[in-house]
Amino acid sequence: MPTTPLVPLCLAPLLSLVPLAAQGNFLLQRATTGALGDVLQFQHTGVPQPFLVLGASFTTGTTPLPPELSNRPLDIAPPSFLFTEVVAAPNGLTTPIPVPNNLLLAGLTIQWQAGALPGTTQLFDALSNRTTTQLAQPLVPTQLPATTVGRAWAARIRRPDPQGGPGTWLFAGGALRPTIQQQPLQTSEVFDPLTLEVTAGPLLPDDVYAMTTTELLDGTTLLTGGVTTLPANPAQQDATDGAVLYEPVANTFTAMPPMSTPRFLHAAARLPDGRVVVVGGSATADLSAPVLLTNSEVFDPATRTWSPGPSLAAPWFWGALSSLPNGELLLHGGLVLTPFGLVPAPICQRLLTGTGGSLSWAPGAPMAQPRVAHDRGTILLADGRLLIAGGCVGAMFGGVPVLMGTDAVETYDSTAGTWTAGAFAPRPLFSGTLDQLPNGVVIATGGMAGLLAMAPVNTYPLNDVLQWDPQTGLWQQLFSMQQPRMLGGSATTAEGLLVLLGGQVVTSGGPSNTTVETLRTW
Repeated sequence: MPTTPLVPLCLAPLLSLVPLAAQGNFLLQRATTGALGDVLQFQHTGVPQPFLVLGASFTTGTTPLPPELSNRPLDIAPPSFLFTEVVAAPNGLTTPIPVPNNLLLAGLTIQWQAGALPGTTQLFDALSNRTTTQLAQPLVPTQLPATTVGRAWAARIRRPDPQGGPGTWLFAGGALRPTIQQQPLQTSEVFDPLTLEVTAGPLLPDDVYAMTTTELLDGTTLLTGGVTTLPANPAQQDATDGAVLYEPVANTFTAMPPMSTPRFLHAAARLPDGRVVVVGGSATADLSAPVLLTNSEVFDPATRTWSPGPSLAAPWFWGALSSLPNGELLLHGGLVLTPFGLVPAPICQRLLTGTGGSLSWAPGAPMAQPRVAHDRGTILLADGRLLIAGGCVGAMFGGVPVLMGTDAVETYDSTAGTWTAGAFAPRPLFSGTLDQLPNGVVIATGGMAGLLAMAPVNTYPLNDVLQWDPQTGLWQQLFSMQQPRMLGGSATTAEGLLVLLGGQVVTSGGPSNTTVETLRTW
C-alpha cells in the first residue's frame, strides 16, 4: 500500500495556547532502528479505526489542535510532514518509509505521533503516544542528550508497561567518582526506549551503589546490599544490610526489613516460587580486610520478611547466582577462602527446592575456567543456555597475587548439567556490559583492562564493542564507542537498539561518564 504525503498542517499560530495533557490512546512504537539506507517502520496496537495518519516533527512540544480535528493536543511540535496509512487490521505495521543513505542525516532526531481517523464528531478518533527515531549509520555509535549526573555501578531495573508497551528502564543509585574514592548516589534516572530520553526518577531511601537487582513475579524489583554512606563523623562508606523494593506502578522505592548482615559483592536470584535468595559476599567494603560470608537468606515477597537459608561449605563472594529454566539456582565461580588465601574458584553449586519449599545446596559440574567478578558477564540466553563471558582469573605480578581480566568464555546447559568451553573473546571482558538483542546476537561493550590487587593497578577503561554469535559461538570486533565505559549501564529496545549510559573513566580521577549513546548492529 503506498504512503501518500499530505500537505503539512499549519499549526504554528496555535502554539501560544496553554499546553494540554499528554496522549496515548493507542500504542505506537518503532519497528526499525532508523539506520541510514534502511526504512522507517512503526508497530501500532489498539488503533480504534482502520485509518492512520502519521505525523513527524523535528522537535518536541505540545501542539493544541483545532477543535474540528481533536479536543486533544499533539505531543510533538507542529508536524513538518504527514503520511496516511490504510491498515487492514487495528494492529500491525505501517508502510515502510525509505531513509536515504545520506551522511548529512546522521544524528537527526525525528518525533512521531499518529492519529486514528475517521472520528465521530472530530477528525481524529484517538492519538497515540510520542515516539522518537534517531537516524544514524549502522555500526557507528551515535550520541544522545547527556544525563544530569554520571553514575556507575547503578542498579538496572526493568519497568513493565501495563498497557503492553516496551516499558522503560530505571537506573538507581550508583557511584559518582569526582576523586579516587567512590561517592554513592541516592538519585535515579529513567530511560524511555520510545522517546530516547532520560528523565529524573524517584529517590532511594539511602545513597548506595553495587546493589543486587532481582525482578519479582509481580513486576516489583528487590534491591539488596551494596555500599552506602554510614551516619558516622567523619562520614564513612561501608557495606549495607539494606533492602529496598521498587514498585513500578507507584514509581517509588520502599525500605524493606534489613538483611541479617551487611553484604557487598554478594549474589541474589529468584526462585520459581517467587522468593529471593541472597548469598555470600563480604560484610565490609574494605577489600584489604574482607569479612567473608558463608550464609544465605531468603526474602518472601508475600510477607516481606527474611528467613535463614542454607549455608555454603566455605566463605564465598564476587561470583554469580543465576536462575535457570529448570527451576534451579546455579552459583558459579567467585572467590573462596582456602589455606592459600582467597583464590578464584571453578566451583558450581546448585540450589535445589525440596518438600515444603526447603532449600539445599548440591554440587554441580565445575566451570572450565576458575573465575571471579564475572557477574556482569553472565546472561541467560534466549535458547536457555547460560553464557559466561570474561571476568577475572588469578595471576602473580611482581610476586604479589593479583586478579586480571580473562577472555575465556563458556556456556552452561541446565538440562545436561554441563559446561562447554567456547571460543575466546578478542580481549578480556571485565566490568563492561553484556546484552542479547532481539536478533539473538550478544553485544559486549567497554569494561576495564589492567590488574586488580587490593586496589586497581594500571587499570584503564575500554571503548570497544564486541559481538558474539550464539549459533557459531564466534566473536567479532565491531567498532569503538564514543566514550570509554566501565561499570556502566545498558538498555535494549524492541527494534534492536542498544543504549549505553554512564560508567566510569578510572584513569582521569574525574566524574563518571554522563554521555548516552546508541549502537545499531544491523
